[in-house]
Amino acid sequence: MLIKPISNNIYFEPTKEEKALGDFSLCEYGKVLAIGPDVKEVKVGDTISMVKHGINEVEINGTKYYTVREDPSFVTFILEEQPLSE
Repeated sequence: MLIKPISNNIYFEPTKEEKALGDFSLCEYGKVLAIGPDVKEVKVGDTISMVKHGINEVEINGTKYYTVREDPSFVTFILEEQPLSE
């Protein structure tokens, strides 16, 4: 199945979760798999951090898919690899 996000939606695969305040999860990290046509700052392959309450989960035929809107209230930053210094 091909996932094609619309508008400013980002389709991602979770990579790890940050825990805070006991068992309450405040943010999650994910690798971007596809983006909608209105997404401006995030690109496919980026690893992003987002607040947990902004994530939408959909299950289709037993497979879970996750989306979040490109909005500063939900996507908090993009993780970038630092080049190794010589």
